[in-house]
Amino acid sequence: MVYIIYMNLLSIILLSFTKADNVYVILGGSSATNNNNFTNYTSTNGVYSYDFKNSHWETAKNPMPGGQGNGSSIWPLLGDLLYKHNSSIYFYDCARLGANITDWGIGGKFYNTSINCFDLANKFIIDKNIEKFNVLWQEGPQDNVYSYNSNYFINTMENLIYRSGENAMWFISIYTYGYTYTNYRFDKAEDIIYLISNNNNVFLGANLDTDCIGLYPFTSVKLITISNLWYTSIINKIKTYDVYNIFYECFDIKFNFSDILLSVSIIFIAISLLCGGLYSYRYYQRRKEYIRLST
Repeated sequence: MVYIIYMNLLSIILLSFTKADNVYVILGGSSATNNNNFTNYTSTNGVYSYDFKNSHWETAKNPMPGGQGNGSSIWPLLGDLLYKHNSSIYFYDCARLGANITDWGIGGKFYNTSINCFDLANKFIIDKNIEKFNVLWQEGPQDNVYSYNSNYFINTMENLIYRSGENAMWFISIYTYGYTYTNYRFDKAEDIIYLISNNNNVFLGANLDTDCIGLYPFTSVKLITISNLWYTSIINKIKTYDVYNIFYECFDIKFNFSDILLSVSIIFIAISLLCGGLYSYRYYQRRKEYIRLST
C-alpha cells in the first residue's frame, strides 16, 4: 500500500515537471469562429487567447478574444481539457467567417492572415523557449468540391504547412458531412489522408463525421462533443493511412419538388408497366384457352 502511494506521488511530481506551455494557431472557416449558439463560458486561468486588436493575451471565453463573430466557439472548452496536461494554453484564433480553401491559397484574401499568425506563433515560442506550436485546421464541407478531380486542396494545404515552418505540428479535421457537396466527401477524405501520409508533422484532427454532426451553428452540446474530439486527436497524435478508418457514412438526403415528382413518375411508370405486363399475359392465356375450346 505504501509503495502504491509512493509511486502515485512520484508520478504526480514527474508530471508537474514535464508540463509545458502549448501554443495553438486556429485556421479554417466559420465553424472554427465565434459563430455558434452563444453559451456564456469562460476558461480557467491559464488558458489564453490573443487579442489582435489590442495586442495582448486575455483569458479564453465566449466570444473568443481575437476571433471573429459574437457567439460561441469550440476553443475555450478545448483549452480547459488541454490545460490538464499543460502549464498554460495559448490560442491564436485566426479562423475567418465565410472562408473557403481558395481564400487561404497564395493570393487569397486570408493568405497573409495565416502567414502573420505563423510569424506570431514562431516568435512567441522562441521568446518563451517552447519547442513547437500546433496548427488546428477546421473548415466546412463546402470545400469538399475542391478535392474532386483537382489538387487545389492538397496544393494549398501543403503550401501552408511549408510556410508555417519546421516548428509547427498540424492537426487537420475531418468535416465533410452536411452540405450540398456530399458526393465529394470521399475525395476530401482521401486528400486529407494524403497530407497525413506525406508530412511527418501532420496528424488527424477532430473527426466531426464520427457523429454526423452536420452544419454549424453548433449547439452547446455539439460544442462539447467537438471539443472532446479535438482533445482526443491532439493527445493521441493519430497517424492513419487508410481512408476507410476515418470515413463514416452519413447520409444527407435532400429532396426538392422536382426530385419528388421525378421519383413518383418513375415509380408510377414501373407499376404501370408491371400491371400492363400481367394484364397482357392473362389476356394471352385466356385467348389461347378460348381458341382451344372453339376448335
